[in-house]
Amino acid sequence: MTGAKAETYTWRGLISMQQGDVEKAKNDWEQALTINPDYGWAKMLLAAQ
Repeated sequence: MTGAKAETYTWRGLISMQQGDVEKAKNDWEQALTINPDYGWAKMLLAAQ
């Protein structure tokens, strides 16, 4: 279940990024990592910023 929650925040961050809200995107990806610290997709997206 936590994997699904982390993925939800990651997708929401991608939508925010697409809308030009970089800070909100970063916050969502950080929240995903709070839920699942080993979630590679969120780590990758944060590292790209």
